[in-house]
Amino acid sequence: MQVHWAYIDCDKDEEEQLERCWEDRQLRVHARMDALEDGPAAVQLAAAREESPPWAIQAALYLPGETVVVEHAGDDPGEAMDRVIDGLLAAADRREERPAKLTLRREGLHGIVPLLERCLRAGRSDVFFAWLAPLVGTLAAHVRRELRIRELELRLNGGEADPADILDEVLLRAHDRFERRPAKLPLDLWLLQLADEVLDEWCHPLSEASLDEPVEEPAEEPRESRRDSWIEWVTAPDTIELADLLPDVPSADRWDSLDLENKQVAMDRMLSRLPRIQRQALVLHTVHGFSTSEIADFQNRPETEVLYEINDARRALQEYFREDYLPDIEEQLKLR
Repeated sequence: MQVHWAYIDCDKDEEEQLERCWEDRQLRVHARMDALEDGPAAVQLAAAREESPPWAIQAALYLPGETVVVEHAGDDPGEAMDRVIDGLLAAADRREERPAKLTLRREGLHGIVPLLERCLRAGRSDVFFAWLAPLVGTLAAHVRRELRIRELELRLNGGEADPADILDEVLLRAHDRFERRPAKLPLDLWLLQLADEVLDEWCHPLSEASLDEPVEEPAEEPRESRRDSWIEWVTAPDTIELADLLPDVPSADRWDSLDLENKQVAMDRMLSRLPRIQRQALVLHTVHGFSTSEIADFQNRPETEVLYEINDARRALQEYFREDYLPDIEEQLKLR
């Protein structure tokens, strides 16, 4: 289990005191989180030294498909830590009572929005990025996949764009625009929207842009290093299983079970043959778990159109799969 700390108005002695409090209690937390069967857990902790009560501890537990936020303030840091840990362990208990999530969507993510708002009011961009850092894995998977597809579409040259630079720009824009983000969009969907915006700019050089288009003045870059805060979290896989996109196609399960070196290349090629708006709706719905109404808000069109595009994309993928890849897959199966 990954554990990361952020501090607000704490001196060095107080930071060491808080870390000792955590070390005295971390064994039962690690043992409980490691026992979860549906994937690794990560915890982001923040401690603030305030006037009354003097200690405020916040924790965000990031699990596959879910984010849990626990806060407690009190006079004693150990007691506040105990209350926060009790909340984390209770969340792990509830987790085992529910089936594992099959998508990357995080329930409960709205819980960190107040934490992000407080960071902006306090001028603490470093802690702002720390709360967002565990979400970068999903963003990174999306960016890498879209870069490969856009290269197949000949909209980018191979290696032209660095995923780390794109992610850094996404987080900076999230910081600068957070208070102006669309009210209807969930936080994770808004971050994906920013990622697509940055990717589109990489695909359209400045020389091709219209001189009539308004250019947004760049905001002053926060002094703290963003990349140091999120680089350790880029661990989410960027593969998509065909069975997730085509659950009713029996051959898709056989294809996903094969250890083919170029299987993901084939997936990217199939997705690149879809119109972008279809691909976007399909992936957001089946991989990231967004509802069709949320995607409709994201794409600014009626939900009925989103449903139509998702179904149309699935029909097209089935045809591509049967025409281009099923014969090769069946041949591979015969050789086993």
